[in-house]
Amino acid sequence: MNVIDLAQISFYSIDSKLFGKMDDGYLDPVQVAAVKQLSGITFDRKWKLANALAKSSPSWIFKEKVTVNKMYNKHLKSQLSFLFRLFTIESPLNDMADDKKKQSNKIVASNS
Repeated sequence: MNVIDLAQISFYSIDSKLFGKMDDGYLDPVQVAAVKQLSGITFDRKWKLANALAKSSPSWIFKEKVTVNKMYNKHLKSQLSFLFRLFTIESPLNDMADDKKKQSNKIVASNS
C-alpha cells in the first residue's frame, strides 16, 4: 500500500452475510478463517483492516521486498484489494450529512 492508500478514509465492515463471496478459492482457508475472526468489526482505514488481518494470521503478512517474494506480495496485495472492495460500506458521515440536508430542506419548504 502506498501513502495515499494509508491516509485515505474509507469504511470497511466485516459483514458475515458476505462471507459466501470468499468461497471461490481465491483466498486460502487460513485467510478466510482470519477474516471471519473479524466479523462485526468496522474499520475506517485500509491499513487498520490489513493490520488486523496480519495479527489474525501470518498468511496476511507481506514478505520481505526481494525479488523472490515479488509474486507472493503482488498476490497478497490483490487479495487485500478484493477484501477492501467486498467489505466497503458508505461512510457513516455521509448518512449524517444526508440527514442534515433533509432537515434543511424541510425548514426551507416550511418557510416557503
